[in-house]
Amino acid sequence: MTACDWQPGRGSTPPTALDAVLALLDEDAQFCACHPGTQIYSPKNRTGYWYHLTSGAAKRLAVGSSGSVQIVDFVLPGDWFGLSVRVMHEFSIEVIAPDTVITRYPYRLLYKALANDPRARGQLMRAAFQAATRVQWHHEILGLKLAARVAATVLDLRRRCSSGGAAITLPMSIDDIANYLLLKADAVHAVVRMWEAIGVVSTTTNQGIRILEPDRLGAGDTG
Repeated sequence: MTACDWQPGRGSTPPTALDAVLALLDEDAQFCACHPGTQIYSPKNRTGYWYHLTSGAAKRLAVGSSGSVQIVDFVLPGDWFGLSVRVMHEFSIEVIAPDTVITRYPYRLLYKALANDPRARGQLMRAAFQAATRVQWHHEILGLKLAARVAATVLDLRRRCSSGGAAITLPMSIDDIANYLLLKADAVHAVVRMWEAIGVVSTTTNQGIRILEPDRLGAGDTG
């Protein structure tokens, strides 16, 4: 596992609704250009930074007492993460896509922005609650049947990854999606093969999913 090499600055980031707020946070901001396998933090690390992923992808991991690893969320472009009231992090964050860029901001700068700019309060609060909304959505879809659960997740990941193109390749593997959905990998691979047979998706050499016809996801669903 590789650790991040943090550099001063924000790096190159696309325009966001938070630009006015981020301008207040430039002091002491740090960014990291990461490759797959890079660990952003783990439960062994202290909190103190809020993180923003501007390109690429990562996964949030919970490690059980037996050493089992469960993916609890995917971190995708535009997502904020790492804000906590705890002293130590609860989860690990591991990069899963090439050319991933993450910026971190010390908590004290967030407090400064909240104190000095009234606009910052609402914008930062909305960004912070997006992750909580995803957790709730994740719990809800776990009650769906197999193919419906996989289809709902793939469509949501497509929405979060989409840059406007029709066909899009998801940055996470089929095995990662299965882990996230608390499903056996073989079962999810079988659903993907069914979609692949009717031309809805194709698979990549690293077992990723390329979505070709999103409107047909769920076609052939037998339960």
